[in-house]
Amino acid sequence: MDLGVSRRFVQRRLESGEWRRISIGVFAVAGSPDTAHQRHVAAVLSRPDSFVSGRSAAWMLDIGGTQCQQLPEITVPYSASARSSIAKVHRSFHHRAIRTTTVGGIPCAAPPETVFRMSEYVGSVRLARMVDELLLSDAASAEELGDIYLRHQGERMRGMAKLRPILLERLEGAFVPTESELEALADAVFGTESMPTMLRQQPMPWAPKAGRFDRMVPEWRLIIELDGRTWHARTAAFENDRERDNAALRNGYRTVRLTWQMLKERPGYCRNLIMDVGRQFDAQLERA
Repeated sequence: MDLGVSRRFVQRRLESGEWRRISIGVFAVAGSPDTAHQRHVAAVLSRPDSFVSGRSAAWMLDIGGTQCQQLPEITVPYSASARSSIAKVHRSFHHRAIRTTTVGGIPCAAPPETVFRMSEYVGSVRLARMVDELLLSDAASAEELGDIYLRHQGERMRGMAKLRPILLERLEGAFVPTESELEALADAVFGTESMPTMLRQQPMPWAPKAGRFDRMVPEWRLIIELDGRTWHARTAAFENDRERDNAALRNGYRTVRLTWQMLKERPGYCRNLIMDVGRQFDAQLERA
């Protein structure tokens, strides 16, 4: 349609048998082979902002000898519909936070995200082997897997209990930055002209004596928390952290939590995340 093709153009090719319909808005040339690659391409094309995930992603990334699924698994934003005749659709609150890659031109959950999701489908021994293969190949760090675990902590997900002891063992003795090292890294990541002005060590506006936030963007009512604690300490403090987040939300502030590992290894992701949240805030103001 963007190239000037009319609906009648499409209809004529369907009627003549030149094309066949795979899903709404997705067509294939008649006679093209029904391959696994084609099924995965069609599944992603059928849903905006989707990517291959779960066991289908493990197959595409060749993780753990996973077999190809007849019905591709894809992940979409939580607000989207889960109905599809050509894919198994997972809706996720964390859609924007999930790191993706591209395999054969198809967007796909990145290896650490995929191994985390595979904890639902495989036993502890096989899961530990997947984690170790990921770490030995430098496809991910134990800290990144730990951050993904924390993102989902508190949710009822099968496999979390299996994954926790595996991560605890591999994260033992992980590097813990000093507060000054964490602050310096954050300054380097966010100290660009494109980033908004951030206030440092700000008291909670609704309870000034109750604590401080690491960073705040007043114009977007956005709080940024920097976390350099050990993974074990972060899991133990999960409830307290969420209480702070909930109190902020109740008072009209959103919270973004960034770890040392995110800032160090994915600075672009951290900057883009802040800007995306800011743009969403501006868009809401305009609609209001």
